[in-house]
Amino acid sequence: MGRRGFTLIEALIALSVFSIVAVGLSPVMMRRARADRMATAATYRWALAAESVNRINATPAAALATGVVCDSANALPIRFQRCVTTTNVTTRLQRVVVVVLPLDQAWIGGDTLTIERANNVGPLNLGSP
Repeated sequence: MGRRGFTLIEALIALSVFSIVAVGLSPVMMRRARADRMATAATYRWALAAESVNRINATPAAALATGVVCDSANALPIRFQRCVTTTNVTTRLQRVVVVVLPLDQAWIGGDTLTIERANNVGPLNLGSP
């Protein structure tokens, strides 16, 4: 009567085949992990930029001071620097530029958003006398 089960050689061959497949898939898994890190960083960067844009949209144009305001924001595990530059292009047009840059993470790109909005304070001059 024959014995049922695996021999040591069969087990070693199965382990070898599995190892070869695992080593072959490792570059694919590394690319996927890198893509996941990039997507996470982009999501954090976008959320910080969106927060600034929402704050700007909630503030009346006449109440928004011109100049540059920078702060650091933690979107764990990544730290970002966020700068908001407000300029008055004309008496009725305001330009706000939001720049979000990662700190100490060269593999993450920055993000820049430009918003132009009308200031409802002051005379409206459409070129008519």
